[in-house]
Amino acid sequence: MSWLALRMILAILHSVLEAAGKHHVEDSQHPIALLWRQYSPCLEGPLLHLPSKVEADGRAQPLASAVEVITAACALPWLLPEAIGLVTQTARVRASEMETCLTALNLVLQKLPCPPLEEAAAVKVACMAVHEITEVAVGQREAMQEPATVKALYALWTRGLALGGGQAFGGLLRRGLLSNIVLVERLLAILCVTLPVFASDSLLRWLTLLLPKVGAPDYTPELTLVLIKALPTLCSALCTSLAEQESLSNWDGGFLDAAEFLYVAAGCFAEFWKALAVGLQSIDWLSAWSRQQFLEHLEHRHEWPSRSRWMSTLQQIVQDWQREQKQDHKTFVEGVHRVLQARGGSVT
Repeated sequence: MSWLALRMILAILHSVLEAAGKHHVEDSQHPIALLWRQYSPCLEGPLLHLPSKVEADGRAQPLASAVEVITAACALPWLLPEAIGLVTQTARVRASEMETCLTALNLVLQKLPCPPLEEAAAVKVACMAVHEITEVAVGQREAMQEPATVKALYALWTRGLALGGGQAFGGLLRRGLLSNIVLVERLLAILCVTLPVFASDSLLRWLTLLLPKVGAPDYTPELTLVLIKALPTLCSALCTSLAEQESLSNWDGGFLDAAEFLYVAAGCFAEFWKALAVGLQSIDWLSAWSRQQFLEHLEHRHEWPSRSRWMSTLQQIVQDWQREQKQDHKTFVEGVHRVLQARGGSVT
């Protein structure tokens, strides 16, 4: 089949399925179901086998068009299990397209709930898909070295945890996602390695949403233990990224989520303060005065008239850290320059 013919079929399928989703077509015997059964085999090629090429619109075709069809199909209850399974299958077969698959599943979560499919059934399908695609992604070393893929992975989890304020399906979705403690632990480990190199608002937002609330349905001792175990490494990664990544000194660059995590975590865990001290000590160039200022500001957080004003001052402290780091680096370079000059060398 030519790409032109395939493009037409995919465009028709997408338009019809999207319209059916908007009009809440629930009958699995509807003519649209016949259309799906007849033409859905055409998706196998672009999803699993055909090479993709980036076109003028910046999208890899024909994969992007096939994924659009899948996400539209997921809005229909009688197609959700089959369509969402195609997303995870594509992720397994085409590791190089992991970001596309993660983004597609994120869009699927936005289409939930999917009545008249029972809530528990919809949650089970969604959680299984998120868990499966996450296991595939974290098992691919190259994928986890791509900032865009890492960001898409944590954005997917953020969507699931935050959907409806975490209360989608009566909290079943959030609870289902967090039930896989081993996977949550692996995501925490990846985050600790990634933050000092690449800090993204999606990573930090996921971290903040992960914090348990006593009395909440998803509050479990197992999740708390995993977080406590990760705290020393987590605080070291967070402190390092705050000190060295300029984007985290800006409100819209992830700083708000980092500050929120510090504010909430300080009241969640007795072990937090020791872990934070370890994290501050890991920044060897940071002065003792700067470390103490940071600790005292966090300790007295409830004395401020508003959280926003407390965060504004924390932002100034972080900006001071970054200026101190730049000055420390400048002093180091000047020292190297003087040594080389004394030895008759030069600095390029």
